[in-house]
Amino acid sequence: MSIGKFVVDFYCPELNLIIEVDGANHGFTKESENYDKIREDYFKKLKLNILRFSNSDIYHNISNVLEVVYNFARVK
Repeated sequence: MSIGKFVVDFYCPELNLIIEVDGANHGFTKESENYDKIREDYFKKLKLNILRFSNSDIYHNISNVLEVVYNFARVK
């Protein structure tokens, strides 16, 4: 899904929610950290919420991922 000039993994407009699934390249270089910060600041200006999970979370702990998403949706 495209939001502005950025592509997100999943977007739910009803909840103003972006779900990002981060691979191994996130946060390991200063360049990727800066890029993620720019994206996050842009989304926050649009009043969008971001839930971020690692690939490992998705593969090895999907029940916890689903619980976090469910709890976010329940509060909204």
